[in-house]
Amino acid sequence: MVFLCSHRMACVHLLSLLGEHSDAVQLALQLDDRVALTTAKRCAKICLDAGAPEWELKELWMLIAKFVAQHGVGGGDASASALKLAALKEKRVQQTLRVVDESKNQITIDDVRGCYCNIGVSIKCLKYE
Repeated sequence: MVFLCSHRMACVHLLSLLGEHSDAVQLALQLDDRVALTTAKRCAKICLDAGAPEWELKELWMLIAKFVAQHGVGGGDASASALKLAALKEKRVQQTLRVVDESKNQITIDDVRGCYCNIGVSIKCLKYE
């Protein structure tokens, strides 16, 4: 298992070096959400330095935001009670808003609102306080 994980991390790094940033982030998301966030930041910096179009940067950050909206950072207890489930959804919203902040305006709250339609989170709660 350790060998497989390190092999995939090497693949993430190679994909990033080859300019396949979206593929690098998608593979990183299969490994670990924190690794994916780090990979997205690194890829976004490379893209910015190379003068990549804004849509490419937005695509990278939306991959991360969608993942966080669905799974959260660090996972969660799928067999939670209704009260715990509501708290878990709120936590995911806050984590997604952090991804929006981390993106440095590459994505906005309006961009990530659609990520929450499938998990029953009110769009009204997606706002900065």
